[in-house]
Amino acid sequence: DAEAEPKVDADTKTQPKAGVGAESQAHAEKGPEAHAMAKPKNIAETQPKANAISGPVSDPQPQPTERDHELVPDSDSMLDSSAIGQAAADFNTTRGTGFQCRYFVQPNSSFTDEGATPGLPFKRVMGVSQQLYTLSVPSHFNVNASYAELMRIKKYYGGLKKYKLLDTLPVLARKHKLTKFALNIGANDGKTVGPDPLWPLFQTAGDHTYSNYSGICVEPDSRAFYKLRHNIPQKWVTKTQQELTPKNIPAFLQNQSVPPMVDILKLDIDSFDCDLIEGFLKQRKYLVILAEINYEVPPPFAFARLWSPEIKFCSRPFAYYGCSVSYQEDLMKTFGYTLLQLIGNDAMFIRTEDKHLFGDENRFFESFAWYYNDRICWSALEGGMKGHLKHMSRKKHWRRWVFNGEIHTAMHSIFCHFLDGAANCAGRQFTFGDYQQAMGSEMHFRGLT
Repeated sequence: DAEAEPKVDADTKTQPKAGVGAESQAHAEKGPEAHAMAKPKNIAETQPKANAISGPVSDPQPQPTERDHELVPDSDSMLDSSAIGQAAADFNTTRGTGFQCRYFVQPNSSFTDEGATPGLPFKRVMGVSQQLYTLSVPSHFNVNASYAELMRIKKYYGGLKKYKLLDTLPVLARKHKLTKFALNIGANDGKTVGPDPLWPLFQTAGDHTYSNYSGICVEPDSRAFYKLRHNIPQKWVTKTQQELTPKNIPAFLQNQSVPPMVDILKLDIDSFDCDLIEGFLKQRKYLVILAEINYEVPPPFAFARLWSPEIKFCSRPFAYYGCSVSYQEDLMKTFGYTLLQLIGNDAMFIRTEDKHLFGDENRFFESFAWYYNDRICWSALEGGMKGHLKHMSRKKHWRRWVFNGEIHTAMHSIFCHFLDGAANCAGRQFTFGDYQQAMGSEMHFRGLT
């Protein structure tokens, strides 16, 4: 008999991943090599002096809670505080009293009980009505060096082995005893969306050695969870319908008896992805981490949407979701992980100590070179992907400014773009628990002017 759709408490739901649109073949075939890349200007010594935060803060002031840490100036960012303060002032003036920009700086991991993670920089946190994000350029970034690496790697990029998830397991098995345990966070229906790379691992038998994996699939949306239970009926795979946040990850891992070492962590929730990834990194170790990036934000810009108790669902038309590959890369390095590859909107990380298992040391390079060599990422910037950012010219300008060395110009534009996105999101009625309804409500967005 057909199983009825389960009812679920609205307080325990959040959104699963949203699908990524199909690639436009015409744009994808061009690739970055079809476009002239002007040698960037030398900006190595143009980093602005540190400024105290002088941007306006809305009234009423954000109320401190048990999660908050002392707000401190951001002294090591390439982002010009005065320029951001002016942008926030302009935003508040044009919006009147309906929405106000809450512009402040706080330590990383401010929404967790453990406090700031050693080694991570301070986050510059912006937002409107608790729809928060962070944006910066890594302090180690040098556009000239990154451009030179991009040109060097272009010669042999096409010959690099691109690993499927299953391909990594026999390589890692040379050194590690696999636990045959995987976590799928934001599993959706567990099979068709993506398609999900973990689905073959959970099957009883297959054309590969690595089947019969045990693990946990987490999916908060009731309709997707109903399909998940049918697509992965195996009893050795736990299916749970619940909302995970940075605060409840320790209890989740303990209650589910997750081992200290997990073979694979796959995470894709199209929301506060990197806050959730950081929470998992603090609690367990992983051989492979597969995470979706917000591919509409190009390197070197480190963007991430941040968790808050009042977070709303809103991905279109501003692509206000997830985190960029630059943000992910810096986060992973802090915990001892290295970018193995970037293909389209999926980044794969391995433990830095396992790099030698994958052969050629030259395959390991910065996300800047991976991103601008990847045809899918390039197509997204050129408007060939039906992504969540419905404004093709903005993405093209950002890419052009990067290659012209105009990092601050691009930064200011991206900051204002996501500030508008936060304001737009603050006016939405749906939370991440209302994923199906929220996605339906976004279908009318055709573009931004």
